Amino acid sequence: MQERAVYISALFDWYREDYLESAQGDEPNLLGYARLYLAPAQKEQLDQCRDCQLRFTPYDWRLNDQRVAD
Repeated sequence: MQERAVYISALFDWYREDYLESAQGDEPNLLGYARLYLAPAQKEQLDQCRDCQLRFTPYDWRLNDQRVAD
């Protein structure tokens, strides 16, 4: 059986309470927060994924090392 999951950055897990303050819905959750920033087609996919598990992807610390060109 194929696992049905939604993957988001580990940052959402680490700072869960901060994100939940901005989440939508009767019972705020991380997927409700992420939904705020999805394109309409992605929102529809998320809405159809009622039994999906939430999984966290490792944060890539190299993102902090990127330099801005002068």
